[in-house]
Amino acid sequence: MKGLLALFSAIFILANMTSCAENKAAQIPEPFSKSSFVRETETENEYFSVEHSAFYNPDYTADEVFAYFKEVVLSSEYTENEENSNLVQKWILPIYYSIEGDCSENDKKIITDFISELNQIDGFPGMYPVENGRRPNLVMTFMSSGELMQKMGSAVNFERSDGISQFWFLLRVNVICGAKIGYDKSMSNAVRTAVLLEEIVNAIGVSNDTESRKDSVVYSEYTETDRLSEMDRLILRILYSDEIKCGMNEDECYEAIKRIYY
Repeated sequence: MKGLLALFSAIFILANMTSCAENKAAQIPEPFSKSSFVRETETENEYFSVEHSAFYNPDYTADEVFAYFKEVVLSSEYTENEENSNLVQKWILPIYYSIEGDCSENDKKIITDFISELNQIDGFPGMYPVENGRRPNLVMTFMSSGELMQKMGSAVNFERSDGISQFWFLLRVNVICGAKIGYDKSMSNAVRTAVLLEEIVNAIGVSNDTESRKDSVVYSEYTETDRLSEMDRLILRILYSDEIKCGMNEDECYEAIKRIYY
């Protein structure tokens, strides 16, 4: 009888332990949304799925992602404010844009298609064509090479360029509040798409060119790329995530990226 009682007691304790474990597991909050990248590892003919955050890309480590983020977001080739050049600046309100000057229908299609792609990024406040008399806070103008240098050349120390992008931000909060882009209407067709995309990316907070990634739309040398690279897209998603705040410095961004990436 004692043995039977002991058996029932053991079963009761085990059931309670299992119930507690289930309740405890149910109380653990989900971390970040799961990524589509699910890798399977084979160990003694068994497979285990490893889930990661929605930002994770198996081709890059967190340190590689941060290094690129630091290069293109936390620095600027040309700046009038050195103190803020290594801080995050981004838009938090919708962008209303206009396209002016001698813009072809093909140029306009490339721009609007790219903007539609940017508008799919979570956290990005969106870009919309200006209408109903609203004043644009982003103006894209196609002009001659001479006009471009005359009107915007000072932003690049008067170095010859097919496109020039400038944005303004509120100093204390580092929120971008306005921007303008100038395009040389006679630029080569070979680089035309790359230039159109690059200046828009510059105007939304990716303010520096890269010397390390040739497939990037912000590659510093000659490029004919016509789309965002995987790393470009990842950097924009991270920049406009809730975890990256306007005004964050290098250390704060590094900790945030480490926290959310895996």
